[in-house]
Amino acid sequence: AKDDLAQLEGKIVDASAGGLYKVMLENNVEIIARLCGKMRRFNIRVVVGDKVTVGVSPYDPTNGLIFTAISDPLFSTMTIQTISFPEFREKFLANITLKS
Repeated sequence: AKDDLAQLEGKIVDASAGGLYKVMLENNVEIIARLCGKMRRFNIRVVVGDKVTVGVSPYDPTNGLIFTAISDPLFSTMTIQTISFPEFREKFLANITLKS
């Protein structure tokens, strides 16, 4: 059961096919982990570089279950500014005329 799993911190190193992720733990051990059911159910995305909490079974310490994901704060605070095409065209043409 989930209560028997040891909770360890790690970082996603590689995303493989079939929903499997390679996770480098804090003690420099690399394991293969998959998302837990609630993360799959609510479409919580995990990308390379995210810090995660992994549950590891004492019977098979090479496989794990990702419980929580902490994204990079740079991406969560970054806002994307939308600009309409006429504004973009105007700024683009202004930059070209300035450089020539």
